[in-house]
Amino acid sequence: MTVSRFEFSFEPADGPFHLDIVLEDSAPCKVCPADLNNDGMVSGEDLALLLAEWGQGGQTDLNADGTTSGGDLAVLLALWCFCAP
Repeated sequence: MTVSRFEFSFEPADGPFHLDIVLEDSAPCKVCPADLNNDGMVSGEDLALLLAEWGQGGQTDLNADGTTSGGDLAVLLALWCFCAP
C-alpha cells in the first residue's frame, strides 16, 4: 500500500487556506474524470493542477458549477484511485 501526503498553503483574496491531506491507494476504478493530466490515475499531480486553477472554471471544475472550489476538491478526493481500462 502506498500512502501519499500533500500539504498546500496559499492566500486567496478571501483569506489564508491550508490543506493537509493523507491518502492511501485504493482499488481500481473505471471512470476517472478527476485524472486531470490523463496519466491513468488520480494522484498528487491532479491535485496540484486543481489547486493551480482554484477560483477559475475549465477542466478542473469537476462538479460543473462554473468555478474550481471546495466541491471540486471533494470530487477529486472521492475519485482518488488508479484508473482501470
